[in-house]
Order: sequence, then structure tokens, then C-alpha cells
Amino acid sequence: MSGGRDQQSLGVRTRRSAVAALGSGGVQTLLGVAATAILARQLGPEAFGLMAMATTAFAFLGPLADFGLPHALVHHSRFDPPLAAAMFRLNRRLVLLLVPVLAATGPLAAWFYGHAVITPLVLVCAGAVGFATLLNLHRAVLRRGMRFEALAAIETVALGLAVAAAVAAAAAGAGVWALAVLFAGQRVATAAGCWLLSGWRPLREPAVAPAGELRVTLDRLKRYSGGVTASRVVLSVGNNLDRPLIGGLAGDAALGLYQKSFEWSTMVARGVQQPLQQVVVSAACRLRDGEEGRYRHAFRRALSRVYLASMMPAAVGVVVPGELVRLLLGPRWDAATPVVRVLCAGAVVGVVAAPTKWLFLIEGDSRRQVLWSVGSAVTGAACVSAGALLGAARAGGDAAVAVGVAQGFALAQLLVGLPGAAYATRRSKVRLADLLGPAAPALAAAVAAALAAAGLLSLLPGDPQDPSTAAARASAAGAVFALVGGAAWLLLARRERPAAGPAGDTLPRA
Repeated sequence: MSGGRDQQSLGVRTRRSAVAALGSGGVQTLLGVAATAILARQLGPEAFGLMAMATTAFAFLGPLADFGLPHALVHHSRFDPPLAAAMFRLNRRLVLLLVPVLAATGPLAAWFYGHAVITPLVLVCAGAVGFATLLNLHRAVLRRGMRFEALAAIETVALGLAVAAAVAAAAAGAGVWALAVLFAGQRVATAAGCWLLSGWRPLREPAVAPAGELRVTLDRLKRYSGGVTASRVVLSVGNNLDRPLIGGLAGDAALGLYQKSFEWSTMVARGVQQPLQQVVVSAACRLRDGEEGRYRHAFRRALSRVYLASMMPAAVGVVVPGELVRLLLGPRWDAATPVVRVLCAGAVVGVVAAPTKWLFLIEGDSRRQVLWSVGSAVTGAACVSAGALLGAARAGGDAAVAVGVAQGFALAQLLVGLPGAAYATRRSKVRLADLLGPAAPALAAAVAAALAAAGLLSLLPGDPQDPSTAAARASAAGAVFALVGGAAWLLLARRERPAAGPAGDTLPRA
């Protein structure tokens, strides 16, 4: 009886957490769009390219920032204060190694790219990453307790403060340093908020050497976190070759075009997937050892909404990339239009990759996760490198390199998606049909909306380069996608209602 009440309580907390995560993701997406629209006009592609150059090493070494320890703390079956305190002290020692390594990349990046300002930029960013990493386990404590409402509030307020500070710095003529304010401010404010609201003070626990059962558990979690970290490091190598390739071959302006196009084309999808990853993984870790049918049904039900909410916004960028670039970034960024279109198409076909990673995290299969990451990284690196070389050989100037890299990235998403899903489900309770089946209606809805929007836009007169016309066309396309997406959402809800299980059986319905 108590187990049933626990399951119902988990279902209620999961739904509340999903609503909070999605609401926060929506607000953060709007803040990100507003910040992009303002800063892109104030700074231009060159400043964004310099910031991308400065954070190249962060992209490669970013997976080391938490060493997988927060994932291990969430994955563990119960919260043990002495164990968590031992993990915090381990994390602190690792941070003291990470920050100097990141700072040392500054002179190397400045030499490689030929811009002296990169060295101080790296120093500031390394300090912010170190502070945030030190308090990463406080964030994990909030996730373990399913306190996603508090986490959503922290992240939203932190982003709002960082955006306001960055815009003020840009208006004062700070140039690329305004972007450093945004990068560092968001991380420091988020970490401070997690420390304050988690209420967890690990240093108050006695600093004793782990022994007995505590040592065994800590060693097991170290192995799990090590596997997660290794997987993320391998993936980061394959996924972040675009920066040095574009920066080295075409310079800061081309890298700025590509980097901002990438951020924007994935902004809305990330606003859905990243918040829900925390909710889905935290809840599913509590269901994975129960009845197989219940676990599979809950996972499949969650994915149907995740796919729909991720694909539809990306498909908008395929239909009206020029109008969105003109509205959000301004006329100085027109060369980004083909980059945005290709990256948005890649985001649509690559939407299955994120839940594949979730499945590895939920089931703790870190060894196979590393192997999957190696395959994904090799495929991504090969496609992106080929795209960069073909782009450099084409006419069209430096922007052609950015377009070629975008095409390589989109191709990699297509090549990795289905094999990765098949591999992830081979030894899992979740079947391949559970992972891919929910993607079919979402893809059908996205294609139908894209065709309908394209047909409507062909009837609208005017020059798409004109701001008022661009706004009208983007609004019309958005309205079509909203109508089709809303109808698909309601159809999913109606189809699932008869098969719905008890309240405790569900993961979030995105």
C-alpha cells in the first residue's frame, strides 16, 4: 500500500516538475531570444566569434566540469549525507585541478587564433566554471529531491540577471567582454542560488575517510560517474570540432555566424529537452527496477511530447530562416540564413539522439554509453571535417565554410540517430519501437506544418528582406505550426487516454 502511495506521489511530483521545467525553459528561451536580438545588433559576428574562440577548450573539456558526480548522486537509490559529503570533497579536489588546466588554454588559443584578448577572456571564464563546478552537487541535491520548481526559479532568475548585465555592458561599449559577463554571470548566479536553496552544507559532515559499505558505494559511484564523464568527453571531441575548423579556416566573423546560428537553431529544442532530461531521468531512475511494462509505457509516453515539442520549433527555422535571421539578428547577419536552415533540418532529424543518452543515464550502463559515444564522435568528426574542407573549396567566401560545417553536422545527426537508438535498446527494457515509435507522429506533424506554411507563404506578397514583411511571414509560419502542433498534441492526448495507467505510472508529458 505504501508502495502505491509512493508511486502516486512520484507521479504527482513528476508532473509538477515537468510543468515547472517547461515553464522555466520557455521563459529562458524568450530571454535568450531577447538577448540574442539585442547583443547581435550591438556587437556583430566578430565579437561572437572571439567568444567562441575563447571557449573552444571549454567545449572540449566541458564534460569534465562536473566529472559525472551529480549524475551519480541522482542515480543512487537513496541520499546518504556522509556519502554525498565524501563526493563533495572529491569534487572540490578535482575542481582545483580543472581550473588551472582551463586557464592554461588561454595563451594556446590566443596563439592558434591570433587574438591576444582571448587570454584574459579565458581566465575570467575559467574562474566562473570553477565556481559553478564546486557547487554542482548542490544542484544535484535539488534534482534528487524533485525540487524542480526551485531549480527552475534559480535558473530563470540567474539568466535574467546575466542578460541584463551583459546588455548594460554592451551598451557601455564593453564589446566582447559583454559576452563574457553573460557567460560568467549566468553560471555564478545559478551556482549561488543552488547553494542557497538546497539547504545542504556538506562541510558540516565529519571529514572521515570512507570505509566499509560507504567505501564500496563510493567506489561504485566513481565508476559510474567516470563512465558518464568518459562518454561526454568523447562526444564533445566529435561535436565541437566545428569551432577550430571554422575559426582556423575562415576567421572570427565566419565562426561568429556559425556559432550564433547553432545556438539559435537549437535554442527552443534545448529549452524543451534539457529541462525535461533532468525530470525524466530523475523520475525514471525510480521506476527502472519495477514492472517492465509500466517503465516502458511511462518512457514512451514522455517521449511522444518531447519529440513533438522539439521538432516543431526546429521545423519553423527550415521554412523561414531568412525572416528569422533578419528579425532576431539584424541585416549584418544575412549570411547566416543558409546555416540556420541546414542546422534546423539537422535538429529535426537528430531529435532522437537526446533520449538515447537519457536511456544510458537511467539504466547506468556507462560502458556501453562510452562505446556509443565513440561511434557518434567518429561519425560527427568525419562529417564535420569533410563539410569544412568542401566548404573551403567552394566559392562564397568565408561563410561557405560555415555552411559546409553545418551540412556535415546535419548529416552526422541523420547517420547517428537510428543506429544509436538500436544500440541503446539492445539490452534495455525499453524497446527500439518505444524510442522511435513516438517520433513518427511528431515528424509527420512537423512535415505537414512545413508544407502548409510554405504554401501559405507563397501567397504572401512583399520583399522578405523588408522588416515588416519578414515579421508578417514569420508570424504566419509560426501560426501554422502552432495550429498543427496544437492539434497533434490533442490527438496524442486523446489516443493515450484510454491506455493511461495509475497516476504513479507516468513520467512527464512534456
